[in-house]
Order: sequence, then C-alpha cells, then structure tokens
Amino acid sequence: MWVGVRTIEGFSKSVNPLIQKGAKGQPNYLIKLIREKSTQGFRGVADYNIQSSNCWRLAVVTLTTIAISLPEKEKEDVDFLLECVREGLVYVTLVEKSLDIIYAHVILQHAAETLWQEIRFTKRWLGNDLQNPDFQEYTVGQIIKWYRDKGKDYVMDEYRKFNNDHPKHRFICGSSMYRITESILHTYNTIDDGTMSQKELLDRLSSMIADIIAACLTNLPQIIIMKCHYMSAIKEREASVKDAAQLLGETREIIRRLQRHGIPSMNPSDMPFLDKWCAYFTNSR
Repeated sequence: MWVGVRTIEGFSKSVNPLIQKGAKGQPNYLIKLIREKSTQGFRGVADYNIQSSNCWRLAVVTLTTIAISLPEKEKEDVDFLLECVREGLVYVTLVEKSLDIIYAHVILQHAAETLWQEIRFTKRWLGNDLQNPDFQEYTVGQIIKWYRDKGKDYVMDEYRKFNNDHPKHRFICGSSMYRITESILHTYNTIDDGTMSQKELLDRLSSMIADIIAACLTNLPQIIIMKCHYMSAIKEREASVKDAAQLLGETREIIRRLQRHGIPSMNPSDMPFLDKWCAYFTNSR
C-alpha cells in the first residue's frame, strides 16, 4: 500500500510553519512537467519498459539527451525541459540515496550524475556535440539509430577492456543509450517509417521523462516518514524532522497529484526500483 497524503496530515499540523517555508521553494518547473506531461497510470514507464534498468537518474538523463538534441525544437522548449529535469533529479537523487544503496546500482547512479553534468554544462553526450549538424538532414528514425549505434560502439569498445567489477563510465552510459533507443524503435513503429515528426517525438520523450520522474517520486512520502522516525540523538532527530517538514512543503503538491495518477498496487519494497516497475507493467499486460 502506498503511503499517501493522509498518512502525513497529522505530522503536517505540528510543523506547519516549516512546511509553509518549504512550500515557498516548491519546484514549479517540475510541477508543470508532471501536470502537463505525466500520464494516468504512468504509461511512460510502461513504454520505457527495460527490465534490467536499475537507475532512475540514468534513464531520465539518457532520454533527455535525445530530446534536447532534436534540431527542430525551440530554445525555450530545451531550456524548459532542462530546468524540469534539473529540479526532478534533486528528488530522484534523494530517493536513490535514501532507498537504493545496492552497490551495483550506486555505480550506475554515479555514472548518471557525471553524464548529467556533462549534458547540462557542455551540451555534450560522452564528448559528442548534441547540436550535431548531421541531424539537420536526418529523419527522427535516423537520429534514434545514430544514438543506438553510438551506444553500441561504446559498449563494444569498453567491453574489450573493462573489469566486470568496475564497469567504465562510457560502457554504462553507452549501454543505457543502446537499450533505450532499441526500446523506442520497438515501441513507436512510426519512427522507422518516417511519419513521426520531431515535435511528436519530443512530446513522447517529455512524457516518458515526466512519468519516470513521477513514478520515482511516489517514494517521497516514505522518505518523509523515515526522516520523522530517525532514531538518534535528540538534536539530530530534530534536524531530521525539520528536513522532513521542508521536503513535505516543497513536494506536497507533487504528492497530491501523484495520488490521483493511479499508482500501481505494487509491493512497497519494490517501489524504489525502476526495474521492479518495468516488471510490474510487463506482468500486467
């Protein structure tokens, strides 16, 4: 059973001033993305549906890479999406660090953070300029296949060299790109026949990004409750409760919206993991 808004109403009354303070810093871009692009039932996660994907951040950053590299888009759309993703990754990171400390997953999380910094500040993906002039002449399908082939090349190059216990950054990010682009080509048949426009692909990628972030953020109430039950010295516990109140203030609108999204009846222990969500949707078909 999902821990929802009602569970934390009693808590909110006792720390209302802190919650109100947090509300002043709510992530408005992210709220708008979820309001306008996230779907009932998180269909974007079902479309993503890569069974072995174990990192929310890496999925979001990889999809964002493709979206912002489409040449036929407005600068305002790119800036908006980047700001939405920036705000969303703050909370996605919190979920991963709080609820997913599996070593193999942490390695992926570190790779995702490094890749995000490269994309955000240099507009490059593994050294490749996102404003590739060749894309001006490419169809949507050709752009997706370019990323698929690049991802595969990085995987094969690194596979010959890397230590299985310490996979290299390019291997991780290339593998993510390869699997995601293969999934996109399989899911959206009109990409390959040239009938899908770049605007339509951007809309679908934005919706997928919104749904993946939203699905991850269904874990926020659990984190808030955890912070309230933090067992340590009194001062540390007080600080943790204040953090929880601040977090609730920032995200209460998001939590309310997600409660109306048709959250799956998953085992609560599975909800912090993207691959468990993908498995749920696969088994529900």
